[in-house]
Amino acid sequence: MNVSTANTAFVGPGIAAYAASKAALELASRVAACELGGRGITVNSVLPGATDTEMFRKNNPAKEARDKVIAMTPLQRIGEPEDIADVVVFLVSEDARWLTGQSVRATGVWHNSSCSRHRAQVSCDRLGIFAHSNFVQGDPGQPR
Repeated sequence: MNVSTANTAFVGPGIAAYAASKAALELASRVAACELGGRGITVNSVLPGATDTEMFRKNNPAKEARDKVIAMTPLQRIGEPEDIADVVVFLVSEDARWLTGQSVRATGVWHNSSCSRHRAQVSCDRLGIFAHSNFVQGDPGQPR
């Protein structure tokens, strides 16, 4: 089980090294799934979205940034560490025995523009920016 980031699927400026290192981890997980599958071992990655962690709070000190992320999720909240932990517990359980080599997004659908209360369309190049304090700059519903 590896922990990646939703920023490998929904990218934005300023996160190249972070996203690239996590993308490499996802690829390594898929390769390991192939190599270990014959022994009945599953290998998966979980890709958390906006989660209320020290890193998220440090990179999003402004209430406005957190409010924009909340507005982009149908559950109207930021994920909690327990939300991600529950996905991990499932993926390492016998119930997930048929899942291997998968990258499972645990995002609360924050990236799904159809759920946004503000816009029907969200520019894909803006979606990863929430992890950084510059998220509040500009309207995430407007393309650059």
